[in-house]
Amino acid sequence: MTVSEKITSVDFDEWAHLISDTYVPVSCENKSNQPVSGFVSSKSLGAMTGAHYNCSVPMRYARRDSHIENDSTDDYQIMLLNTGIARVEQEGRQVELISGDVVFYKASAPFELDFLSEHQTTVIKVPSRIIACGRPEIQHLTAISLAGTSPHGRFGGNAIKDMMRNHSAENGDPLIEETLLSFLYAAVNQRQPTHSGHDKKLHDIKAYIERHLEDTSLSAAQVANVFGVSVRTVNRLFSERATTFNTWLWFKRTERCFNILKENKSNKVIDVIFECGFSDISHFYRLFKKYYSRTPASLHH
Repeated sequence: MTVSEKITSVDFDEWAHLISDTYVPVSCENKSNQPVSGFVSSKSLGAMTGAHYNCSVPMRYARRDSHIENDSTDDYQIMLLNTGIARVEQEGRQVELISGDVVFYKASAPFELDFLSEHQTTVIKVPSRIIACGRPEIQHLTAISLAGTSPHGRFGGNAIKDMMRNHSAENGDPLIEETLLSFLYAAVNQRQPTHSGHDKKLHDIKAYIERHLEDTSLSAAQVANVFGVSVRTVNRLFSERATTFNTWLWFKRTERCFNILKENKSNKVIDVIFECGFSDISHFYRLFKKYYSRTPASLHH
C-alpha cells in the first residue's frame, strides 16, 4: 500500500508531525524564514518500508534519547540524497553528503540529520532483526556514507530507486532484502576502520582548510607541508570518508558563498565568489547549481 500526501505552504508544526509519523519521531528545526512546502510518499516493501521526502527549505532533524525512550523503532535507515546537501551525525561520526550519496544510520540511537538546502531524499527502513539474522556484522555500521560517484554508491543508489519503482508488499521478494544486505556488507568490507588518530588529524586539516578558504593557492600539497605529512596521507584521510581533498575543498567554498549570500542579500555575487577562493566564475556557478539546484541570484529574491 502506498501513502502519499502533498503539503504546500503549511504550518511548520504540521510538517513536523508528518515527518515524525512517516519517518521516525524526531525534533524538527526550520533553518530558514520561508514557509515549508513539500511532499511525502511511502510504501511497504515486504518486511521493509520505503519513503520519498521532498522539502523546500533547509531543515534539521534530531533524534534524541527522549524520543528513543518513548518509541520502539529499531530500524536501520538507508538514505539516498537525490538532491541537496546534508550532514549526518551519529555516535561521534559525522559525514557530509551531496546529491547521489548514500548514508546508513540507526533509528535506535540518537542522530542528527542536517539539510543545508532544499532537498529530496529516499529512505529505506530495514528492521534490525533482518540485519541481525542476515549480516550481524553490519549492526556496527553507523553514519557511514558512500559517494554517489563510487561503484558501491552508484549500485546502492540505483538499487534504492529500483526498489521504490518496482517492488511492493504484494510482490515482495526475499531476494530484494538479500540484495540490500549484500550491498551493506560490501560497504562494510570497502570501508576500513578509521583510527582515532586519523579522525583527529582529519579534523585538524579540515579546520585549517576552513580558515584559509579564501587562499586560491590552497592545495593538498600545501596542507601536507603544514601538517608534516605526505600528500598521499592527506588524500587517504579524505578517501576514508568517501570523498577527496578537492571535492571537500570546493564544497566548503561553495557552502560559504551560499551562507554569505543567504545572510546578507546586499552582497554582490561576484565579490563573494572571489572572497571565498574561487578564481573561475563558471566553475563556481556549476558547483552552486550542482549542490543547491538553484542559482545564486535566486537568494536575492
